[in-house]
Amino acid sequence: MKDIRHIVSDNISEYRKQAGLSLQKLSEMTEVSKTMLNQIESGQSNPSITVLWKISNGLNIPLSNLITDNEEDIDIVDKSQIQPMYNDDKTTAIYPYFLYKKYRPFEMFQTELQPNSCLVTNSHHEESMIFLFVTKGELKINIEGETYHLYEEQAIKFNSNLNHHYMNDSSKLSKFISLLHYID
Repeated sequence: MKDIRHIVSDNISEYRKQAGLSLQKLSEMTEVSKTMLNQIESGQSNPSITVLWKISNGLNIPLSNLITDNEEDIDIVDKSQIQPMYNDDKTTAIYPYFLYKKYRPFEMFQTELQPNSCLVTNSHHEESMIFLFVTKGELKINIEGETYHLYEEQAIKFNSNLNHHYMNDSSKLSKFISLLHYID
């Protein structure tokens, strides 16, 4: 279950941004200091109920809107609703299914690598791991100069700060799911 502090910080940030308010303006509307609002939005402070009432009154929203997780318990994502990201030569399509949130320290992508193509990536965040599962075809992954050959329904995990790139040397499309897990 999501920590209430994260729910509150996400909700206040979202309402403030939707209304086009600066922290200073929200501070004036709620009589809560700009410093306190910043600490709440960044998840560094767990506000009292009094502060939450001031914020909900200032935003003219019910208190429950600040303390309720606005993400559904069940979220179905259809690939047709996702805007893919492409590499420069359009040989790779990356579909972001679930993106990082403060309370969900991972991202999940499906990647489609065209035949006889390569995806070179930069190393990622030092404190993160990649969990990768091949769903279709085959894939070669070069990690720090060593090549690993994976086939359909095989998986690999590695520290994402290692230099790595993906290769599809076959004549068929390669698809894989990658989960990038951020470690605190």
